[in-house]
Amino acid sequence: MKLRFQYIVLAMTACSSGDNDPADTEDSAAMGWELSSSSEAGWKAISTGFDHSCGIDQSGALQCWGKKGLEQREDPLLPPSGTFIQLDSGMEFSCAVGDGGIVDCWGDSTFGKTTSPTSAQFLHVATGYGHTCGIEEDQEIDCWGWGGYAATVPPSGAFVSIEGGYHYMCALDTDSEIHCWGFDFANQATPPEGPFNTLSTASDSACAQKTSGDVVCWGDNLFGQSTPPASPLRDLSGGARHHCGLNQDNQAICWGDNSYGQTQVPDMDFQTIRAGGGHTCGLDFEGRIHCWGWNVEGQASPP
Repeated sequence: MKLRFQYIVLAMTACSSGDNDPADTEDSAAMGWELSSSSEAGWKAISTGFDHSCGIDQSGALQCWGKKGLEQREDPLLPPSGTFIQLDSGMEFSCAVGDGGIVDCWGDSTFGKTTSPTSAQFLHVATGYGHTCGIEEDQEIDCWGWGGYAATVPPSGAFVSIEGGYHYMCALDTDSEIHCWGFDFANQATPPEGPFNTLSTASDSACAQKTSGDVVCWGDNLFGQSTPPASPLRDLSGGARHHCGLNQDNQAICWGDNSYGQTQVPDMDFQTIRAGGGHTCGLDFEGRIHCWGWNVEGQASPP
C-alpha cells in the first residue's frame, strides 16, 4: 500500500477466507455506506492496514484505531511515543519513521517484522505481510522479517520510494524505474518499463503513475483492481483488493473491489488518500481524516 501500501499491504488470502475475512461478519454485510470523520483537524499523515488505521497528529505523535491485537500478540493500537514524519500499516502491525530517522514498529511481531534496525537511519518505511523494508539515508533498501519468496532480499541501487504487498515489495529508483521482488504468482512483481513518478501496491497487484500522469497497473485483476481509470492520477494507494488516487481537482477516485463501499468516495477535496483492507481514508486540506468502507473493528472511525 503509500509511498504511500500505500498498502497498505495485505494478503488476498486473508481477505478471502478465514477469520480475517470481512465477508464472514454479518454486521459488515448488513452495514450501509457511511462516512466517519475525525473530530480534530491538523493531522499530518495517515496509513491504513487490514483492520486498523494510524495517523500522525498535529504534534507529530502517533495515534491508531481499529482492531486490537489477537490474544498473546502485541497490540497494533499502542504505538510508541515520540515525534514521527512518515508511517505505514500492514496486517496487525505498523511502522513509522521518527524525526531522527529511526524506524519504530509495533503490533504483531511474528517473523520479526517489527524488529527494525537500531543503527540505521531511514527516509521511508513500508510494511508487507510478514516483513518490512525501508530506504536508508544512502537510498539503499534494508529489509527484515519473514524472508520467504526472497521478499527480504531487495535489489541494490538508489531508491526514492518503496511499497509493500503480500510477500513482495516494489520500489522506485532514482532513474524513475520500478523494481519488484518476492512473490510473483500473478505477475505483481513484474513491473512494466517506466519512467514513473510514483507507485502503489495492493495485496497482489500494483499501480504506478507515468511521467505523463497516466496510471498503469499489473498483477491480479479479479476485482478490476488492475484496470485503472483513463484519467491522470497522483498520490496512488493500494489496499487489499482496491486502489485509489487523486485527480487534478483533488477528488478521490478508487477502483477494484467495492464489497464494503471502499471505492465509493465522498464528494470532497483531499490532499492524501489511503486504501486499506476493506476501507479507505482520506486527509482533507484542513488536516481532517475521513474514512469509509468496512468498519466492523472501528478501522474507519478516526478519533
